[in-house]
Amino acid sequence: MNLVSGLANSLQGKYLPDCRKTLAAVQEKFCAERCKKSLETITFQNKVALRRSLKNGDGPLGDCVNPNIDFKDLPQDYTGPRLSEKQRIDEQFIQDLRTYYSLGGILPPQIIYRVLQQTEQCLRASPCSLVEVDLDDEESIHVCGDIHGQFKDLLNIFFLKGEPGKSIYLFNGDIVDRGPASIPCIVLIFALKCLYPKRIFINRGNHEACGMNLKDGFYAEVMEAYNDAFLFTYFQEIFSWLPSSTLVKNKILVVHGGLSSVTNFDLDDIRGLPIGRGIQPEDNDILCDILWSDPMVIGKGLEENRRGGGIMFGSDVTAKFLNRNNLQCLIRSHTEILEGCICIHAGCYTVFSAPNKSKNVLGGVLTLHPTESDQLRLEGFVFQQTT
Repeated sequence: MNLVSGLANSLQGKYLPDCRKTLAAVQEKFCAERCKKSLETITFQNKVALRRSLKNGDGPLGDCVNPNIDFKDLPQDYTGPRLSEKQRIDEQFIQDLRTYYSLGGILPPQIIYRVLQQTEQCLRASPCSLVEVDLDDEESIHVCGDIHGQFKDLLNIFFLKGEPGKSIYLFNGDIVDRGPASIPCIVLIFALKCLYPKRIFINRGNHEACGMNLKDGFYAEVMEAYNDAFLFTYFQEIFSWLPSSTLVKNKILVVHGGLSSVTNFDLDDIRGLPIGRGIQPEDNDILCDILWSDPMVIGKGLEENRRGGGIMFGSDVTAKFLNRNNLQCLIRSHTEILEGCICIHAGCYTVFSAPNKSKNVLGGVLTLHPTESDQLRLEGFVFQQTT
């Protein structure tokens, strides 16, 4: 089966031995312009499929795309951000990207692929499931919860809490899905990570995963904007290289969901988690737990989670985990709360950064400040949805 026929099989649901039949079906279904774009997509997908079949299994997935030859030149009237083959992401690119996305622009495919290729390089350079962040005495770190595709609120956080680069940020997962602008949110945060790798940190959430993206909007957004199945696959590959947890000054653990039901669960269990190569939460029990679990407001022990993934853990489980690992507290997200940020039970805080006026939900940011002792001071900040 050749590549075009194989693609026809996946698109049509059966094998069509004659490629002309596939083309005829496309022409009948779409207008001339849409047909032209569909054929261009098929050609690109075939190129990628061939390169994937020939590549080294351990190499970057981004090597399967060559933006210089795979896409048309940028239109002469294009006024958005530019990123050439050898150009690294810089402050001007970030500013142009923010402006372009604020005006509702869609990045040309060669630009978005170059951003993702640099992101993949950045994450693969220091693969780690548990990132450890130290802070100087005068530095603080802003922990943001779920963003869920709310680009205006993401920019508002930067306005209220300080520009990236000058301020340190930790995005605690669920950047995509549900909201109207998942692509702008994730691409901007990825670009910031490339520019400020020691000042922008990203944890993986349960929505940085294929199953949730297919169900809750990110896949549809990618296909609507680019009609490119490989682009969605490439996002999944990069999501798999995101750490699942961040440890701040060896005292505060930040994870998206919560704790695991593994006996004597500790930081070494997180350090040992597999990372990269498209791994999904359901591929590993501990990874699934820390991305999906929820704390009990009242109650002790462990219970089955109504979400269908992870567990519910009580205050006694949190206390034992903190004591076993000499930690001050646990910060997690994953749950929409009216208050933006709140203490769920002793030693466990939730922060959620996707406000919703219609539901009276505030957005929150938790800022961690070093003190003269080895403990950090937590400062909560709330804001309303930007309309």
